[in-house]
Amino acid sequence: MSTAVQTSAPDSAAGPPSSRKRGSRKTRQPHNNDITPVSQQPEDGNRASSSRSTAPKQHSAVSETMPTSMNGLAVISPISTGGAETQGSKTKSRGPRWKRGNSKGKTPVTIDAQPLPSTNGREPPAQPPLGRTREVAMVPVLPADQEIRTENDSKSESEVEEEEAGEIKAGLTPAQQAAKAAKRQARLLKNKKKKEEHYQLVLAAAETTISALRKHGISCAAFGSLAGKLYGEFRHPKDVDLLVLQPSPPPDSETPLRTAEELKDLMLDSDPRHFYLKLPRDPEAPYRILYYREEYLGPDCKVDILTPGTMHLPNLLSSSPSPTSSNSSGLSNDTLTPVSIPPDANPVSLATNIASPPPHNHLTTISGIPLVPFSLLLLHKLQGWTDHRDAPEKHKQRKQGQDAADVRRLLAMDKMINELKQTQPWADTELFSEEFQELTKGRVKEYCKEFPAKAASWQMLGFETA
Repeated sequence: MSTAVQTSAPDSAAGPPSSRKRGSRKTRQPHNNDITPVSQQPEDGNRASSSRSTAPKQHSAVSETMPTSMNGLAVISPISTGGAETQGSKTKSRGPRWKRGNSKGKTPVTIDAQPLPSTNGREPPAQPPLGRTREVAMVPVLPADQEIRTENDSKSESEVEEEEAGEIKAGLTPAQQAAKAAKRQARLLKNKKKKEEHYQLVLAAAETTISALRKHGISCAAFGSLAGKLYGEFRHPKDVDLLVLQPSPPPDSETPLRTAEELKDLMLDSDPRHFYLKLPRDPEAPYRILYYREEYLGPDCKVDILTPGTMHLPNLLSSSPSPTSSNSSGLSNDTLTPVSIPPDANPVSLATNIASPPPHNHLTTISGIPLVPFSLLLLHKLQGWTDHRDAPEKHKQRKQGQDAADVRRLLAMDKMINELKQTQPWADTELFSEEFQELTKGRVKEYCKEFPAKAASWQMLGFETA
């Protein structure tokens, strides 16, 4: 005898509550999938063949944890089968819920909803998969005899030949090879033109800054990559590094020297059309970065203004001059007057044509820009290599390869190095403090350990390399 089963509540798939009226619950006839009374169930031996009319056994949902999606929205866990829910004397079938379409042969799944982060109506941010960590860029350590190239360096001739040989092996026709060679040459010319334009911008930034500081009675000298470029064969500089020359105040004077931030504000007030300030990487840092531009929203160039004492930089304008010692070039130790050199002259040849080497603490002016002594430039480039190598910030560590290449380029300027072999000013306390001298000895040994091929160059300059 068959009895109708009346559900105690409407099924969840019957539609939203707004589409049903109160008091309109209807008694529906049992479906083939519904539960058959116990009196009409088949015997134990036939239950396996009549699974559609048999109530499924209750099983606990056994889930295997699956990896979260890239958006981290939900976790999908397969279960073995659905369970039966009993409410009083009424039994209700609650099998697995399938997606729309043919579900034959598919494994039922259940979605364990997780709370979504509040996104204010926007798409939630992407999250990395579980068990993965962010990859950290490692700084490669190149062999000593391998040239460290930067983004400013173009391809060498050997690399171009290897690339052309690879194109021949790839089966390119002569016309295709000629087209690729033309594109490559056009790209190299474009990059070269872009570097030259930026170099002219760097020169304009240096000249404008030096001129603006002179109007306020402040002298300065360039160091870093700009000084290396003006001294000889060097890479194109990206920015301007200037060392301010401020005379030491008398002992009874209460007027302190101007700080770097005060000098930046002075530049901004003097020429707001060409100079402006930017925030550093750390917005909470107590300093701002000075930039130069020729026109609004045009290309810009960073200008670093440093004062004596920063990074062991010396004060080249001392209040107690040393005894005068003239030479054939007419230079003296106490004046510290820049040596004027024509812009179209070769600075290396002029420096070596002097019969007696000029005093090492004199400034040299090339193309209207005063430069720090070459000895000071060399040792501070070496200091930059160790500082960037040991820095905790990744963006600073990436600069160590460029610094090592800069040191090698300076050591390759034979005529300037030959001058240092004669003077060897490494013990001069006006240029190098005692602490800086001790640090330099250790840095030279570390550099020679990393690049053994350059140990002989440092030995000829009077340094111990091991």
